[in-house]
Amino acid sequence: MNDDFSDAYVMGAFNRMAKAHIEIEALQGEAASLQASIGARQQATQAISGAIFQVAKQGISLVHGGLAAAPDGRFIKSATVKSIVWQARNQAMHFEEGAPKQPVKDLFAILEAEHGPQFSLSLHGAQSRAKQVLDLLGWNEYSAYLTDMSLLLPA
Repeated sequence: MNDDFSDAYVMGAFNRMAKAHIEIEALQGEAASLQASIGARQQATQAISGAIFQVAKQGISLVHGGLAAAPDGRFIKSATVKSIVWQARNQAMHFEEGAPKQPVKDLFAILEAEHGPQFSLSLHGAQSRAKQVLDLLGWNEYSAYLTDMSLLLPA
């Protein structure tokens, strides 16, 4: 204590500090809850995106009997839509195993080189990249999905 600070000033400062400490704890709890909610939403979005690739891959399998016999579809730089669909599905369904097969590694290396680190399996190996691939294809719009699938599965 010194002459510049009264007892009332010191007590007021202490009360403000205590109140701020309580508010910080509440905000930290709220931030943790929001982060958990965001994480759950991101996982759900990845799962839904992976399911879209599963449906597309099943269509290719049913109509063409496999990847080799299917038409390429359009090119996304140097990768074909059929390869992107097939390998994105494989990555999305098996990412938790942590050991992607060579065709998945090859395709994602191309996507990373041509479109950025969001496709890196070394940076995101333990995560599905289905949503990122879905965005790359423009399949967040049904019309883009329908156009590509019409090329892959002609009537």
